Amino acid sequence: MSRNQSIFAILLIVFMASTSLAGAAGYDAGTFVVFLGEEEIGVEEFAFTEEGLSTTGVFSVGEQRLEISTLLTGTLGDWNGYKYESMGVKLEGTLAPNSFQIAVGPLEQSFSLSGSYALLDNNVFAQYQELIHLADANDGQVEFDMITPILFLMNQSPILQGRVSYDGIVEYEIDGVPVSLKEYSAVLDGTIYVQILSRMDGTMAALEIPAQLVKAVRKEFVGLTKIGAQENGSSSLQNDEEFQVPNGDVTLAGTLSLPSTSTGPYPVILLNSGSGPQDRNGNTPPVLMTYMFQTMAERFTQHGIAVLRYDERGVGASTGDYDEAAFSDLVSDVEALINFLKQHSQIDADRIFMLGHSEGAYIAPVLADELAGMILLGGPSTPLDEIMVEQLEYQAASPWLSEAEREMVKSYVPLINQVLQDARAGKSESVVPMNLDWIREHMVLDPLENISQVKGPVLILHGTHDLKVMPYHAQALADRLRESGNDEVVVHYLDNTTHEFVFFPYDNPQYDPKQPLQVNPLVFDLTAEWLENQLK
Repeated sequence: MSRNQSIFAILLIVFMASTSLAGAAGYDAGTFVVFLGEEEIGVEEFAFTEEGLSTTGVFSVGEQRLEISTLLTGTLGDWNGYKYESMGVKLEGTLAPNSFQIAVGPLEQSFSLSGSYALLDNNVFAQYQELIHLADANDGQVEFDMITPILFLMNQSPILQGRVSYDGIVEYEIDGVPVSLKEYSAVLDGTIYVQILSRMDGTMAALEIPAQLVKAVRKEFVGLTKIGAQENGSSSLQNDEEFQVPNGDVTLAGTLSLPSTSTGPYPVILLNSGSGPQDRNGNTPPVLMTYMFQTMAERFTQHGIAVLRYDERGVGASTGDYDEAAFSDLVSDVEALINFLKQHSQIDADRIFMLGHSEGAYIAPVLADELAGMILLGGPSTPLDEIMVEQLEYQAASPWLSEAEREMVKSYVPLINQVLQDARAGKSESVVPMNLDWIREHMVLDPLENISQVKGPVLILHGTHDLKVMPYHAQALADRLRESGNDEVVVHYLDNTTHEFVFFPYDNPQYDPKQPLQVNPLVFDLTAEWLENQLK
């Protein structure tokens, strides 16, 4: 629930888990333009020569800059040497048909390879050419050993598993000009899907890693779009009104979706997201793009319910600075939006509901007197300072993380404890750049006391694989509601579902690597059904 995560750090982590090998038939050279979400963050120059494959990448996110250079000596399918350099880290390796030997300074270790392999380096994109070569050389599909050398520095084996397949020819266009491309699908480490496109001569044109919102597009293919692809948009069953609501020196912008199949005034639900700057669609661009709130608007309007969704302050079309906002500022933003709804001619002021996700589940009970009912998604039952420590301790013991990853999480615990100590001491800064005023205001919250004051109906949804707010919090909230005399509470646990309400990626047959950010459909079904029941 940290509000000030470094996007650049996230970039490093997500790229690390999902890179591959490159090469092309014959000699080739060019430039890949790299995007995170829709934002261009850098370029990678590559060259296939008689020596092998060399790459030089330069990426910038915010004020941070990353430079990477690599060299693979040999040829596609028969590499023999490897070098990597970035941010003072130097890796060297030797490849043979049955082994990969890596050296970092005086440290040296050899790992066995079982057959076909692809070296998947950290933040390198031209290397994905190797996967095209592997598929074409093995009747269109093959499983392979995936070498990710940077894992060696994390005390993990650098050998993971992957598979790649040729899917066929797909029609795209650039500036209206049709172009036929060959499409390949790769699944890395069992969970990460990568789409790879090549020209008909087999040279790579583009790749996309949907789970990481990462795209690398050869320079001459920038602007490539799939013929017939549709943008996310509004349903024909809703009328969207754009609005701007002032709140002090901040202006909140958003969309009020009204049903088009009935007449008002309508009941309405206000959608409020969790911590971190999120837009009206429920996204945190460019890191997390689920479009959960946009889908809710489309679904709920079909049931005759209006939906208000907004860009949080400092996000999208809203003004202000999210990182400077205290908890009371975020509450006042929601109050301003509720007042806007009460004055709207098409809204029934007596039937205003609110959906609060994560931090939004802290806010909704505070405003219970203004609401006809509320939906809490991934809601905590203890103050934020306790949640911040609890989630790290929980993740540090998680069986889904490697030992090295668990140790890394453990290393964050003293940092967060210091942040909390500095917040309690009234300081303005700490060892980690976080908004201490925001934390201090959260510390005085008593979520169980607040929920005990709620007299209206409440729906609580929680993922069984929520690694940020443990599932027991849902029951704790429900128990306190009932203890206070409110029996209008319904709790649903969603199997194999995360805090973001997407499917958990490990040991889960429902998880689709091609749709890694797919929201569990039960979120929409259960909320729509509950709202409809409240309005009967």
